[in-house]
Amino acid sequence: MRRTASIPPGNISCHLTLAYNTNTIIGMKLTLQLQLLPDIAQADALRTTVERFNEAATWLAGVAFREHCANKVALQKLTYYELRERFGLPADTAIRCIAQVVEAYKRDKTICPTFRPHAAVPFSMGKNIGFKSPDRVSISTLDGRVIVPYIMGTYQQERFGFAHGQADLVLRRDGKWFLLVTVDVPDGTPLPITDCIGVALGVVTMATTSDAETHTGETVEICRTRYARRRQRLQRAAHLSHLHGKRPKNIRRALQRTSRREAAFRRDVNHGISQRLVASATDTNNADYNGALNIRYRALVSAPEVAGAAFQPRQRLAGGTPATSCLL
Repeated sequence: MRRTASIPPGNISCHLTLAYNTNTIIGMKLTLQLQLLPDIAQADALRTTVERFNEAATWLAGVAFREHCANKVALQKLTYYELRERFGLPADTAIRCIAQVVEAYKRDKTICPTFRPHAAVPFSMGKNIGFKSPDRVSISTLDGRVIVPYIMGTYQQERFGFAHGQADLVLRRDGKWFLLVTVDVPDGTPLPITDCIGVALGVVTMATTSDAETHTGETVEICRTRYARRRQRLQRAAHLSHLHGKRPKNIRRALQRTSRREAAFRRDVNHGISQRLVASATDTNNADYNGALNIRYRALVSAPEVAGAAFQPRQRLAGGTPATSCLL
């Protein structure tokens, strides 16, 4: 059973389709993100392992580039023992390092790859990484194995049983540790259905929900037009100054101030709309939706209106709350 409704928000052509009985998954490969919660000693061990791995990968890439070797087996025969002796990597970590370098070198054999000190490190499930309990994972480091607690969301928990193959250890810039786990979902797997509120993003009408609630952008359009005219005046003045051999620093500073103010205004508008959408989704009655709501939209706009597309609410409204998921 399918039900289709059309909601024309401003100059947006929007089609909402509510699908029932589509509760199975066609086979696919997914990546699930888990957050690790190591203590100080575990974090130091993980950081040392990541840095040593990428240092070894950079050295190994130089060897592969010098020897013109893009074959994993050949490069392993050539460098395996020296790689382990020089950098002290465990056996499987050394094998993963060789595979990582070959994969990077194959992309462009005219360039010698280099690896950032804190680039992601791949691990093999069941070898140098293993899950010991629903909230503990064992990771091989240079100082031996460490058992690190982790947390995951509801979405990850529903699909984590299919995890296998490779997992990547990631150190984010803010110092948080994550594990990206590969899962292979087979055909016919039941799809957990949760209540969803669909959101169509537009330009004149910035957001229209599946409940026909609209969020217009009249004030946004006025502000966007004002900033556009100001940029046009400043850019014309800068061009005339260049023609006379001058370097208009004051105009460049004014353009930068204008850009910052407009960006701040956009963030504020987006945040406000997102908060209202989250509140609306939280109040949604669970009995109103028996299936997933899929939304497809096409914006019918002229060229000057394209700039207004930046005034759109965030697609990821809130993490971990099933009622606030958007399928766009």
